[in-house]
Amino acid sequence: MKSYYQFFKRFGLSWRYIFWSFAVASIPLFFTSFYSKTFVVFPIIIPIFFGILLYLYFGIFLKKAFLEWHEAQSLRKEIIGLTKIFFFQIANNTFDNNQLASEKLLEIQRRIIYRHLAFLISMKEFAIQNTSKDFEGYLDKKEFNVVKRASNVPFQILKLQSEELKNLNKKAYVPEQAYVNLQNLGMKFIHCIGDCEFMVNKGFRNTNYKMATIGICFFIVIITLSTAPYLGFWSIIFSAFWGYGLFLLQNLQQYYLTPFNNSTSKIEINKTINEIEYDSLTLIVGEEVNNLLGKI
Repeated sequence: MKSYYQFFKRFGLSWRYIFWSFAVASIPLFFTSFYSKTFVVFPIIIPIFFGILLYLYFGIFLKKAFLEWHEAQSLRKEIIGLTKIFFFQIANNTFDNNQLASEKLLEIQRRIIYRHLAFLISMKEFAIQNTSKDFEGYLDKKEFNVVKRASNVPFQILKLQSEELKNLNKKAYVPEQAYVNLQNLGMKFIHCIGDCEFMVNKGFRNTNYKMATIGICFFIVIITLSTAPYLGFWSIIFSAFWGYGLFLLQNLQQYYLTPFNNSTSKIEINKTINEIEYDSLTLIVGEEVNNLLGKI
């Protein structure tokens, strides 16, 4: 039963949309029929024309919103894929075992992976516009003090990662080809930051949301007044039905325009991070995997 409720709630089929549709339709009818004792009649062509305009408006922007949602899905998959490759490279193909003792190698690998987890969490916080800085536990104090002052935290963390890999390459701990591969991965992660920033800052999100809501209410009012002389009180149900359809389209538009929202109806960045497979982390941190995933 709960799953059905979540489905209806997700797509805006909740009581508040039904309530407002009937409320807006009822007010003009009862006002004119009981107070004025006469109907204020609108020509039927007016609500038809206005309704077509509203449906076209929401249809066009719903298409744009769906394309943005699809971009967010693609970005999620890209980040997961690149992270798997990055962890595998750090675990197997990056370091020269002849140059490093096993204890020091494990320490370096662990530090790099922790820093990357900090990057992923900072990406999540950037996407949902959260400033809690939950990534602090994965950085040492010096790095955190540098990162927290940065205007673009994910980029700053990648910069620190790149600097350490460069130093390891100079010490011959990381072979040249492995270093180049990791730098290429870093550039791809920077591209992901740019894509995320573009989606977060898109200008048409929530544009004219209040005006569109007023337009829906006005449409319900005029269609009620236009059909009341012919349908009587049934015009309330008729106009509420068409108005509810517009509220539904508006809600779907907002659903797809906020793909990084943390609610169950959107792409959850928490899930994006947690989809980093268990095996990828076990390559390095072994028994600490469950603790790590619990922190993300």
